Amino acid sequence: REKEIADFSAERNQLQSESDDARKQSEGRVRLEQLLRSSKKKIANNLVERDQLRSRITVLKKEVEQSIINSEKILRLREKEIADFSAERNQLQSESDDARKQSEGRVRLEQLLRSSKKKIANNLVERDQLRSRITVLKKEVEQSIINSEKILRLREKEIAD
Repeated sequence: REKEIADFSAERNQLQSESDDARKQSEGRVRLEQLLRSSKKKIANNLVERDQLRSRITVLKKEVEQSIINSEKILRLREKEIADFSAERNQLQSESDDARKQSEGRVRLEQLLRSSKKKIANNLVERDQLRSRITVLKKEVEQSIINSEKILRLREKEIAD
C-alpha cells in the first residue's frame, strides 16, 4: 500500500511538473505572439514612415531644383541689366567726352555716369549675393538629402532587424 502511495505521489509530482512546463510553454507562446504582433505593427509603421520620407525627399528635391532655376533666372536678368548698364555707361562716357569737348551738358552727363556706376556696382553686389545664395541652397539641399537618406537607411535597417 505504501509503495502504491509512493508511486502515486511520484506520478502526481511528474504530472505536476509536466503541467507546469506546459503552462510555461503556453505563457511563452502567448508572449511570443504578442511580440510578433508588436513587431509587425512597428514594421508597418516604419514602412509608412519610410515612404513618407521618400516622398518628402522627392518634394524637397523638386522645390530646391525650382528655387535654383528661379535664382539662376534672376541672376541672368541681373547680368543682362549689368551688361545694359555697362553699355549705357560706355555710351554715356562717350557722350560725356563729347560734351566735355564742347563744354555743354557736362554736369548732367557726369551725374548720369555716377548714377550708372552706382547701379552697376549695386547690381554686381546683388549678382554676387544671388550666386552665394544659390551655393548655400545647393549645399543645404545636399545635406538635407544626405540626412533624409541616413534616416531612411536607419528605418530600413530597423525593418530588416
